[in-house]
Amino acid sequence: MSVVSLGVTACSPPAEPEPEDTSAAEPSENNEDLGTVNSLMSTADLVLYLPAQLGPEQGKFDACNVDVNVTLGQSDTVSPAILAGEADIALQFGGRAVGDIMQGVPAKVVAAQTPNWVMPLVISNALYDSGIQSPEDLEQLGTDGTPVRFGITSIGAATHFSLLKLAEFYGWTEGVEFEFVPLGRIGEITAALEAGEIDAFVFNRDVVMRVVDEGLGHMFDRDVIAEAVGPTLKEVFMASDKIIEENPEAVVAYFECYFDYVEELKANPDEARRLAIEKFGASPEALDLTLAEDIADWSSDGSATREQLEGLAANTVFQNEAVDEAPVEEWWLYWEDLRP
Repeated sequence: MSVVSLGVTACSPPAEPEPEDTSAAEPSENNEDLGTVNSLMSTADLVLYLPAQLGPEQGKFDACNVDVNVTLGQSDTVSPAILAGEADIALQFGGRAVGDIMQGVPAKVVAAQTPNWVMPLVISNALYDSGIQSPEDLEQLGTDGTPVRFGITSIGAATHFSLLKLAEFYGWTEGVEFEFVPLGRIGEITAALEAGEIDAFVFNRDVVMRVVDEGLGHMFDRDVIAEAVGPTLKEVFMASDKIIEENPEAVVAYFECYFDYVEELKANPDEARRLAIEKFGASPEALDLTLAEDIADWSSDGSATREQLEGLAANTVFQNEAVDEAPVEEWWLYWEDLRP
C-alpha cells in the first residue's frame, strides 16, 4: 500500500401543478452580491463534471448572485490550491478529499457529486488476446512472473484507489502480480495503452467506452471495480474552511444553482450531449452508450447516507497509511446545514 502524505500542519383536490421551467436557476431571495467563488475541477473535460465545469460559462450561476471562476487542475493540485487560498470549492475524488482533510487541509466535504462508484476496467488488446477476457480470468494475472502494469493518474487518485481495491479483492501483492505506472492526465494513460506501455487502467465510463469504441482495448460485461469498492462516495465537493466561515451564503448559493442546473440537464439530456461534444470533444458514439447513465449518476442534492459516509471513511483509511482514522464528523458538513 502506498503512503499519501501532504506534509502539512494544521381538503379540496390539489390544483394541477404549473409546468416547471427548467431553463434557468431560480433567483436567490437574497439579491446581495455574494462575491466570487473560485471553483477547481480535479479533472478537465470530464462528462461527470460537466455541470460544475460548464455551468458558470453557460450563465447558470448568475441568478444566485455568485461569480464563479472555474480552474482546471488535477487530483494532486486540489489541496495545494485550497491551502494557498486559490480554491474555495473543489470537485475531487472522495478518498483523496477525505485523506487530505484528515492530514490538515482546512476544508470539509460538503456535497456528494457522484455517489455511485463507476470506474470500469479496460485492458489492452494484448492482455485480452492472452486469455484475460472476464473477471474470473483476472486470477491468472501475474502467474507467469510478469507484473501487470496498471496505468494511473497519480498515487492517491481515484484510479489508484480503484486498483488497490481490485488488488485486495483478488489477493494480489504490488510488485508481484501488478505494478502502478503514474502517468498524470488521462490522455497520457490512453496513449500508453495504445503504445503497449501499460496493460490496463480504470477511468470514468465515457473515457473507457471511447477507448473500447476506438478499438484500443476491451472491458468486461461486469463492473468488478464497483464490486470491489462497495458503498462509498466517488466524487465529492470540498469547500475550504475559509469560505465556510467567512461566506457561507456564497456556498449555499453555489449549490442552489449547481443542483438546479443538474436537474435542468437531467430533464434535457440532449443539451448535455451537445455540450459534451462541443466543449469537451466527446465522441458521439461513446456518449450514446454512456451519457444516460452518467447523468443518472449525478446527485440531485448532494446528500449522502450514513452507509456511504462510513464507507468513504473506511476506504480512505484503507488507501492511505498516513491516516489512522477518518471520523465522519471531522470532514463532513452538508451544504444545506450552512443555511442561516
